[in-house]
Amino acid sequence: MPGPSRSGARAAWIVALLALGSACDDGRSASGARCTAPSQCRSGLCLQRTDTLSVCVDRCSSNSDCAATDICGRFNFQGLDEAGVPSGVESDIVRVCRPRLQPACDGSCSAGGGACFGESAPVCVAQCRDSIDCSGRACVRDGCGSARCVPACDDVRDCPAYYSCDLAFVGSDGHGRCIPIAPVTDAGASFDAAASTCGDGG
Repeated sequence: MPGPSRSGARAAWIVALLALGSACDDGRSASGARCTAPSQCRSGLCLQRTDTLSVCVDRCSSNSDCAATDICGRFNFQGLDEAGVPSGVESDIVRVCRPRLQPACDGSCSAGGGACFGESAPVCVAQCRDSIDCSGRACVRDGCGSARCVPACDDVRDCPAYYSCDLAFVGSDGHGRCIPIAPVTDAGASFDAAASTCGDGG
């Protein structure tokens, strides 16, 4: 049986070199590592998870790609313009595994200057004066406390219980809005009036 041809040996040598090169460390960090700029991450995506922590993240296609506590949500990796609006076109906005947009309300959101929203499994949202404070989503008042923003969402898990995520609406921050699943039953009542209720910590 004849041995390998010279061209075949050359091809194998090139493949081996390419494999060695791909294993080299280019100095960029893997997913989960701390970062301060996208250029530090192999994925080119540096996500701010808290006020003091940003980490490298990978793209995702569904929640099944993420940890149970995370959501496969929209993330604008180009940053914000001078007005605080996500820059770039829709194709520049990717989906990555990220925490829920609003933290769960454990009875009070006063530590962050916010208010609880929702009767069941409520979330913490910002207080507001008008929809501008809410990236275009409604600023609601129930007559029992300060007004608050309708929660932002990319997925139903961003919302309180009995709410769905309306992605037909897109706020200036690139996210949808949580809306009640059940229709409003009070005659003439608007979504704004039904969006939050008394006694939910606001």
